[in-house]
Amino acid sequence: ILCFCLVIITAFFIRSTVFYEQKGKILTVGILQTSNHLALDRAREGFVSALEDKAFGKVRFLIESAEGNKAQAYKLAKKFHSRKDIDAIFVVGTLAAEAALAVENKKPVFLAAVSELDCLDLKSRLNVCGVSDQVNTETQARLIARHFKKAKAVSVLMNPSNKHSVSCAERMLASLETVGLKYKAYSVCSEDSLEEVARLAAVEGDVMYIPLDSLLAPSVRVISEEGMKYNCPLVVSDISY
Repeated sequence: ILCFCLVIITAFFIRSTVFYEQKGKILTVGILQTSNHLALDRAREGFVSALEDKAFGKVRFLIESAEGNKAQAYKLAKKFHSRKDIDAIFVVGTLAAEAALAVENKKPVFLAAVSELDCLDLKSRLNVCGVSDQVNTETQARLIARHFKKAKAVSVLMNPSNKHSVSCAERMLASLETVGLKYKAYSVCSEDSLEEVARLAAVEGDVMYIPLDSLLAPSVRVISEEGMKYNCPLVVSDISY
């Protein structure tokens, strides 16, 4: 899938670059990033580097970050949609993808770092392609059972306002059941409640688990510190945490 998408993206930009060279213009790509996070930054940097190489420098980028704010993401997506000088849009992260897909039906939209593609309405969207970073919860559940042999219950934290976080957590709960581990889900609704919820999860569980989520990712240190207090190890869904 990754290779296929790269072929499509490369073909589009090479063809567009030739066209714009003939017109004496430079291709402009709007980049909308969900937030400033190491994994998302690397996805953006890799995209920019690859395109600059493929387009022989005949491309420029307008980079914006929604800073994890839904309203800001939609505002920026609408700006990219309305600007006639922007030829294509590259979105990094689920929130940015949702915003771009809600307003853009014509310009090419390329997705990256979207964990739950099934939650996006991609039917008949011929202007959209990209890659997913969905985690394999079945493998992770087996690893937890293998490495924490004394563990009987897993505390799964999730952000109920993020349907992708909920989807990943639900898949993990089902995977834990298949390996014979008990589980309990804990909702983190805001940063203010994070420490308290993490403490409860650490006290009641033998292992904690967090899915990919823009609210939980920046707070992984707080969660892990609560786990250390109660000798409850933390397992994260992605090494970029």
